[in-house]
Amino acid sequence: MILKNKQYKGDLLLIIVVMLWGSTFPIMKYIIEGINPFFLIAVRFTVALLALLFFLKNRVANVSHHSIKKGLMLGLLLFSGYCLQVIGLKFTTASRSSLITGLAVVVVPLILVFLLKKIPDLFSCLGIILSIIGLFLLTETNGNQGFNYGDFLTVLCSFFFALHIVLLDKYLKKEDPFILTFIQLAVTAIAAYLLAYFDNGIGRIDYVSAAVILYTGLLATALAYYLQSCAQQYTTPTHAALVFTLEPVFGALFSFLFLGEALGRNGLTGGFFIISGMLLAELKPGKKKKRRLSNG
Repeated sequence: MILKNKQYKGDLLLIIVVMLWGSTFPIMKYIIEGINPFFLIAVRFTVALLALLFFLKNRVANVSHHSIKKGLMLGLLLFSGYCLQVIGLKFTTASRSSLITGLAVVVVPLILVFLLKKIPDLFSCLGIILSIIGLFLLTETNGNQGFNYGDFLTVLCSFFFALHIVLLDKYLKKEDPFILTFIQLAVTAIAAYLLAYFDNGIGRIDYVSAAVILYTGLLATALAYYLQSCAQQYTTPTHAALVFTLEPVFGALFSFLFLGEALGRNGLTGGFFIISGMLLAELKPGKKKKRRLSNG
């Protein structure tokens, strides 16, 4: 019962994380035309670092050569994913960007098979299939636009995010989640500043842009990635990926509320399939659920 409660706690934390991430798509879309995308990423992650800096001094002893190396790898994956996503957002809609980012759910099990030799269980596979169907239906909501350049960049971004999920699960076996979070955010911020320097400067920053940067930095980055690191200690990368399929649902919902991008019948049906897939993998009908914290 204690182990199950811990996994439910991990699920709840991940749902909060994907709600925060889903809310960023429409607000980032709203300001992306007037600000350098690399500078936006850099400042967002700098705000997150400043928020976490107050808690770092008590954990300095946990920093090691191995944690720095692992944080560097995670940071480069995070940086690559966000750059592709933000640039892609300039050429596609906010709801479509959130939906295609959700394709990471398809990539995670493939990475587990080919990279880590870890086979997902049957019910997780069935849940993923339902989630893929849901993502397809959601994408058909905007199907009249065709597959564009922004969509292509966002597909690439989903591969980097999927690899990030897998490696984070692997590294958390021996590392402090706070230290890993801090290092990967620092790497992302530094890399983004370097690109922004060579890419047409900053752009326009007004009160709205500043508010978006603070929100995405403090809540959708600092808080969200720390919660993700904590939550994934109680679940597996495949199961985490299933929870992450709620991100496009929240992204499409917030895009409708903030930008008027309607879901339609296909969108609602797709959301139902996604939640059904997550429940199938969670409940595993007819089988006893075993706790799996990390890669074996």
